[in-house]
Amino acid sequence: LGPLAATAGLPLLACAGTPAVTVTCLLWALSGALTAYQVQVVAEFVGAISPGIRGQGIGLASAGLLAAQGIGLLAGGAVAQTGSPAIAIAGAGGVATILGSALALARRSDNRATRERLGGVPPA
Repeated sequence: LGPLAATAGLPLLACAGTPAVTVTCLLWALSGALTAYQVQVVAEFVGAISPGIRGQGIGLASAGLLAAQGIGLLAGGAVAQTGSPAIAIAGAGGVATILGSALALARRSDNRATRERLGGVPPA
């Protein structure tokens, strides 16, 4: 999951060069395909919540996701108006790569700590 999260924004960085429409579509499709990690992350999140409060947890996560997307749209629109749409898209790709890399490193560290706590046994 970590490598997918870390690389999902990389194709968008190439949009800074304002490639042709067909190349842009291919870059966006590649970026979208790399976000497939989200399916597993959602499944892990749902499994980690106790059944008694699962609905509340999913609701809170959904609200947070919608808020983050809204803030991202506002920020992207502001960058596009002051700079250019290509810079806004590339900037979003850069932010996604940085955040995805940080999350991948944190996940790797958590997995290592779990293995050590279990005496070298991989987590189930």
